[in-house]
Amino acid sequence: MRVKRGVTYSKLCPQAWFALGVAEAVYKQHGFTLRWTSGDDSHAHRPKSLHNTGMAVDLGIRAIPATTLGAIVRDLTRILDPQGYDVVPESDHVHVEHQPKEAEIWLETVA
Repeated sequence: MRVKRGVTYSKLCPQAWFALGVAEAVYKQHGFTLRWTSGDDSHAHRPKSLHNTGMAVDLGIRAIPATTLGAIVRDLTRILDPQGYDVVPESDHVHVEHQPKEAEIWLETVA
């Protein structure tokens, strides 16, 4: 994994670290090195962004062909979505955030 200069991660939650580990494996499976482009660096995101709470990361997509990028996004979604993550392809990165649905939150508080 390569980390873009300026990425901060002091508030990154365990779920975000997990997503990074999954992303690293998926990128590698498709022949690319993961480039982590944003963590909890709040200066680059809106005030209500999950980046600010350490619940989101951005993954670089530079030099990845569209067909391969589509496969990477599908694989990330297949693995992470059931765990309460959203995988959102943007124009210059893939945004991954941990945002459990209501039922998942309720199950976590009951357990």
